[in-house]
Amino acid sequence: MAEMHHTRRIPQWKVDEVAEIKRLAREYGVFGLVGIRGISSRQIQKIREETRGELVVKVSRNNLIRRALEELGEDVSKMGDYIEDQTAIVYSNLNPFKLYRLLESMKVPAPIKGGTISPVDITIEKGPTPFNPGPIVGELQKAGIPAAIERGKVVIKSTTTVVKEGDLVSNELARMLARLEIYPLTVGLDLRAVYDGEHIFLPDMLRIDEEATKEELRRGYANAFNLALACAYPTRETIVPLIQKAFKDGCTLAIEGAIPAPEVIGDLIRRAHSDLLKIASLLLGTDALDDDLRGTLSYIPPVKEEKAEEMAEKETIEPEEEEEEVEEEDAAVGLSSLFG
Repeated sequence: MAEMHHTRRIPQWKVDEVAEIKRLAREYGVFGLVGIRGISSRQIQKIREETRGELVVKVSRNNLIRRALEELGEDVSKMGDYIEDQTAIVYSNLNPFKLYRLLESMKVPAPIKGGTISPVDITIEKGPTPFNPGPIVGELQKAGIPAAIERGKVVIKSTTTVVKEGDLVSNELARMLARLEIYPLTVGLDLRAVYDGEHIFLPDMLRIDEEATKEELRRGYANAFNLALACAYPTRETIVPLIQKAFKDGCTLAIEGAIPAPEVIGDLIRRAHSDLLKIASLLLGTDALDDDLRGTLSYIPPVKEEKAEEMAEKETIEPEEEEEEVEEEDAAVGLSSLFG
C-alpha cells in the first residue's frame, strides 16, 4: 500500500502578513521590536495618529514576525531573539537614538492593577490628601497606608514605601493608589531592540543623558582650545587670540630692546622721558640742570632715591597695559612692521 503524504496548506492571510512585514522593513531604514503589554488598541491607535509621518506601528503574531525576520537574512534574523510576550514592530526613517527618544516621550503615567507584580518600588509621600474624614481613613490603613485625621483633613502621617519591586499588589492597595491619583507605571511602546540596516541596538545603548553629554562636549572644547593656544596651533577658533598674543609679545620685546618701531615709538618716548625725570629729580639742587628742566621739575614732586627703582618697574609695566587696547584688525599689520 502506497504511503500517502499530506502537505498542510498555509493560509493566504499569513503569507500576506509575512510579506507585508518584509516589505515595510525594506522600505524604511530603521525598524524595532516593541513590547505592547498593557496597551489598549485605542492607545495604539492614538500613537499612530500622533506619529503619522514619523512612525509606522505594525501589530502581528510573534511567529509571523519571527518568520519574516528569518526570511530577511541572517543579520536581521538575530532580532528574533527579542520577540517575547506581546510584540509589535515599529518602522521609521529616524535614527535609532531619535526613535528611542520619540517612543520614550510618548509614555504616560498609568495606575497599577491589583493582583499584578510591581516592576518598581511604590512610595507614598507624607502630607495632606484630598479626602475629608470618614471611612476612607480605615480603607487607607487596611491597604497599608499610614493615614490619620489632622485639623479636619485626612493626611498621610509619614513617607512610606507600600510596595517593593517584585511584590504582589493587593486589590485594596491598587484601589487606594488610584484614588490618591498615584500612577506608578508608565505605559507606552517599550523598545526592546532596533535594527538600522547594519547593527542591532539595545535600549541601554540608546539611553543618553543629553545634558551630561553636552557638558562633556563643552569641557572637551575648552580643553582643546587651551591646548591649541598653549602650543600655538593655528585654527579658525585660535588664530585671532594667537595673533593678539604674538603682537603683544612683539611690542614688549621691541620696548625692552629699544627698537623704534611705529607701534611702540610713543611708549619708548614716554619711557625715555620718565627716565629723564627720574635722573633729573636726583640731581635737583645741583648746577647740572638748565632752567627749562628746573621749570619742568617744579611741577612734579621730587622723587626720593629709594623710590626710583620702584618707579622704573612701574614704567616698564605701563606699555603692556596700554597694548591691551590695540584693535584686533591692526594686530597682523603691526606684527609685520616690528620685524621687517
